[in-house]
Formats: sequence, structure tokens, C-alpha cells
Amino acid sequence: MRSAEPASEGSKLSRRKRRRMAHAQSQDQVSAESSLTGQSIHQPEASSAQARSIGFQHSARCLVLSPFVDLTAVWADALRAVSPVPPTANSALDFFPLPYLLDTVSDAVTPTPGCAHQDRVRVDGKVHRYLHNLLRIREFCRARLFDVSLDNRPLTIAEWRTALWGQYLAKSSVRNGAEGADARRAKRRLEERNGIAALCHKVADMDSYNAHVVVEFRGLAVDLNMIAQDPSIRADLLWESHEVNFRAELLALDTLRVQKKDWMEINRWERKMLVSGVGGSSSSAA
Repeated sequence: MRSAEPASEGSKLSRRKRRRMAHAQSQDQVSAESSLTGQSIHQPEASSAQARSIGFQHSARCLVLSPFVDLTAVWADALRAVSPVPPTANSALDFFPLPYLLDTVSDAVTPTPGCAHQDRVRVDGKVHRYLHNLLRIREFCRARLFDVSLDNRPLTIAEWRTALWGQYLAKSSVRNGAEGADARRAKRRLEERNGIAALCHKVADMDSYNAHVVVEFRGLAVDLNMIAQDPSIRADLLWESHEVNFRAELLALDTLRVQKKDWMEINRWERKMLVSGVGGSSSSAA
């Protein structure tokens, strides 16, 4: 019987890692050729699919301008100067549903109310459902930030997609045909998805999303159609998303840099109250 040949190192790597390695090698080759010739070699911009595969289009990795929100010039210049940041081994985390998921449009052809910059639009047919369901779960998303028993850790973009999509029944199957690293990744994502679904369904006592539900928000009875037609609702949700994430990240940074392990709980709460004051005398982290 013929002995099996040892698997090559490349076969043990996931497709994503192989793409990143290939991209890095191509960049190194371009740099080497440029240094030898003394000329600048222009590289065509990566396609959107390629850019997404190496993490360049994620708002946590680079500056992605919103079609609904205008940044101040100083802040935009600061973000542009460090964009894109190198890919990391860990996923980006957010304490509250991130604006990146809420400022897309459902259709690039039909004008979207409140969209001031049509040239910046990103299309996601799920966005109206995301916004509608966020109205339903936002109070729980804020409350969990202060309660360890509610799993108050920041979540990945995939976990927030699960929470916003609103399908909270557990799934048991993974992608067929996956092997090795792909199979492990699929299993991990399924476990993460089911974990968030259980948090919303069992802990928050929420049913799965229903497109016909009417949610009360700022004195309005909001249904799915109203989400698409009233830009003020999206504007309020985007403001809340930016603000809560900023305050929670500021508190997390302060906890990391200032607080000590031997602090009593009362000391931690006093410090949180002090830091929360950056938003005003009557503000809180959320």
C-alpha cells in the first residue's frame, strides 16, 4: 500500500489566510521592484470583493464615509491618515449595534430619504429589517452594558448581525462539505450565532422578528414601512449608535488604564459616574 504523502503547509491554512499571504507577497514584490528601479509602480485598486476579503472595507479597519452622517473635517482627516489599519488576528468588537450596519441603503437605484451623499451608498437589502428590529431590542442592548449576568461584553459584527436580523431560534447544522479550518470556522460561527440568539430569546425574553410588529419609538408607532419613509428614525438610531459606542469604549479604556484590581465595587461605580460626565451632568454610559 502506498503511504500517504504529508500534507503541505499551504493545505493547513484557511483560504482567507492564503489570500492574505498572497496579497502580502505581491505587495513585497512590488516594493522590491520599486526599490530596484527607483520608480514608483502604480498598483490598480483592489476590487470590492478583494478589498472585503482582506478587511479593507470594514469601518473598523479603514475610513468608510457614511451617506447619512457628515464627519467634521478634523476627525475625517485624522481617520484618513491612519486608514487602513493592518488586519489583526481578532475580530473588531462593538458594545452597541454599530453604525456601519445601519447606514446602508436597501436599493442603490431608488433615492433613500435622508441620504445626502448618494456617491457613498453601500447596499444591504436587510437594513430596514435591522433598523426595525433595533427599535425592539435597543433597550435591552443598552441595559446589558451594565449587567455582567447579561453578557455585557462587546460583540463582533457577525454577532450584531444576528441580533439585528432577529431570528432567535437555535440552528443545529453547519455548512456541508467544509473541511479542516473552514469546518472549524463554520462551527465556531454557528456557536456564536446560537449564543446571541439564546441571549435575546431566553435572557431578554424576546421572540423572533416579526415584520408586522409595530414598535413605539419617541411617541410614534413605527412599522417596517415607516422605517423606509421617515429619515428621522434612522437619524436618531445612528446618533444613538455612535454615542453609546463612544461612551462605552471610553469607559472600557478608562477601566483598562486607570482602575485597579483591588478596587471595591463602589469605587468602580464612582469612577464610571465621573467618566460618564463627559456627555453632560445628567448623562450615563448608555
